[in-house]
Amino acid sequence: GAGGDEAYFDAEELALVDRVAKAVQLVVWDFDLTVLSVHSFGMRIKASDIREGLRPPETLRKDFTDLEFFKALTRALLERGVKVAIASFGVYATIQAYCDFAFGEGESNPFSRDNINTPGMVGGKDGCSLPHGKNLQLRMLVEDWAGVARDRVLFFDDDGANVDGAIADGYPHSFHAPEGFSEELWVASASRACDALGVDP
Repeated sequence: GAGGDEAYFDAEELALVDRVAKAVQLVVWDFDLTVLSVHSFGMRIKASDIREGLRPPETLRKDFTDLEFFKALTRALLERGVKVAIASFGVYATIQAYCDFAFGEGESNPFSRDNINTPGMVGGKDGCSLPHGKNLQLRMLVEDWAGVARDRVLFFDDDGANVDGAIADGYPHSFHAPEGFSEELWVASASRACDALGVDP
C-alpha cells in the first residue's frame, strides 16, 4: 500500500517524485538488463518457469536489478498520476509473469498487455529486435495508449542504440542504463529531466 512506498523513500526522494509528476506524464522502461539484471529472453526463461516455481522466488527477486525500488517507484508514480509502461524486444508472457511476481496478479498489478509493449504488437515477432529500435513501440505507448507528448516521457534502456534512436525520434528524456535501472540512475536522470522541463526544485 501507499504507506509502505512512502516509507521506502526518504523526504528528498519523495520530493523528486513530486517534482517529476509536475511535468512527466509517462515513464517507460526496457525490461531485460534494465528492470531485470538478467536477460530473460537470452536465458530462455519461460512464463511457466516463473509461474510453476521452477525458478524459485529468491532467484526471481535476484533477477530484478532492484525489485523493491522498482515496485516503490512505480506505485509512487501511479499515485501521482504518472503512467508507467514497458517497451521490450522480449516475450510478452514472460514479462507479464515477472510483473505478476513483483506486483501480484489482477487489479494491484499496473502492468498488463496494454502497457507491456513487445514486437508482436507492432508487426514484429516477440524475441526479435526491430529495425528502428524501440521507436515504433514508444510511439504506440506514448501516442495511442497514454496520449501524451514525447517531451513528457522518461525512457530507460540498457542499450545505447535504443536510447540514441529515441532521442533522434523526439524523446529528449531518454536515458542509458548500462548497469540496469537503479535508484542512483533514477535520481540523476529524473533530476536532469525536471531541470530541462523547467520544474522548480
